[in-house]
Amino acid sequence: MKERTFFEVARNDYQFLITASILILWLGGAFLAPWLVPQNPYDLTSFDILDSELPPAWIEGGTRQFLFGTDPQGRDILSTVFYGMRLSLIISISAVMIQLMLGTFLGLMAGYLGGRWDSFIMRTADVQLSLSTLMLTIITLAIIKNFFAQEVYDRLAIYMIIMVIGVAEWPQYARVVRSGVLVEREKEYVAAARVVGVSPRIILFKHIFPNLISPLLVIATVQVANAIISEAALSFLGLGMPPTQPSLGLLISRGFEYIFSGAWWITFIPSFFLVVLIVTINILGGWFEDYFNPKLYK
Repeated sequence: MKERTFFEVARNDYQFLITASILILWLGGAFLAPWLVPQNPYDLTSFDILDSELPPAWIEGGTRQFLFGTDPQGRDILSTVFYGMRLSLIISISAVMIQLMLGTFLGLMAGYLGGRWDSFIMRTADVQLSLSTLMLTIITLAIIKNFFAQEVYDRLAIYMIIMVIGVAEWPQYARVVRSGVLVEREKEYVAAARVVGVSPRIILFKHIFPNLISPLLVIATVQVANAIISEAALSFLGLGMPPTQPSLGLLISRGFEYIFSGAWWITFIPSFFLVVLIVTINILGGWFEDYFNPKLYK
């Protein structure tokens, strides 16, 4: 039977089409926010405190100018959500890139070299996996925050968060890559490459690594959602981005104190966008896992 291409499978799968459309809409709103939303929430001159805590447009007292209402500072909720989502996505995607590169390199080394290198890398991965990722990132960032002055931490917060989340999750990739290398290095094409004198570096990165891209893509897709959750949790706990550059987690945290005063939209709207973003990424991750399964979609 002829193998079906990605586009042939995707265009006939309504689950993929719906979730991909939602994700594209969310990503478009986030990265095109400066041209789409009415305010720049980072610019103090773009909003007025007299517009604070206005309800959404469909509730009495709301206005069409602020579709989802305003926060206590008078900022448009839709504007803060898309700017905050852009920041959350930049952090999560950058962190996943670090996870992917570090975990893939160490997994390749462990699987191909074996011996002491394999034992050391995998035992380190086992120790790190035994710890809660969120707990590890909270402890690390709390120590860093106490070490630096507040203004220095606020300026470097995005880089620190990216690095901490990135380093915390590399074992997921390393274990998968190592398992794949152990299987691939025993195959005939690798033995043939060794016989003709191909260097180990070329064998690893040109011959073995391309066969591992599919599982790595699936892991990376799911890890983007996990990184968004981690960043949101850190910001909610006050260890994430500064108030001048709020991410979705910080927006939810700042609005939580108003939820019982009647201004529920301040925390509910960012929470809704965050949940939909995470759910769509996870669904797409599961879809890619099924697509790359050789027993399906063939």
